[in-house]
This record gives sequence, C-alpha cells and structure tokens, in this order.
Amino acid sequence: ILALCDIMSYLNNIKTLTKGKTMTKLDKIAKALGVKETQKIINLILELEYDYDRMSESGQETYEKLMTVLEIK
Repeated sequence: ILALCDIMSYLNNIKTLTKGKTMTKLDKIAKALGVKETQKIINLILELEYDYDRMSESGQETYEKLMTVLEIK
C-alpha cells in the first residue's frame, strides 16, 4: 500500500497527457474530478488503512478490491 507521501507526490506530479501516454486510473480520476477531489478520496481511503486490522474479513476484501481497482496497490 502506498504511503500518503507517495500518493501526494504522485498527484502533485500529474502532468498534461501527451499522445501515446497511458493514463492510470488515478490520472483519469484526477482529470475528471480534479486533483483536490481526488486527494480527498485518497485521504479517506488512507484513513481506512489505519482500521484495516479491525475490519471484518469481508471489509478487508472490499478494501483490497478498492485498492486494486484504483491501481494504488
């Protein structure tokens, strides 16, 4: 799982896309919602990370799926 500073660095380094460059899921989300909104979402996900050990097995599976879908794990 990426650390907060890694994700913040990633978002701060999102550049204008050029032809032939593949967009990641976070790039697409940031482009659609804006970097600030994307950062809010990532911050909420990172807050969940602190409770991972206390989550039910089902909750942990859902968290893992979310991380996979967002391509941040």
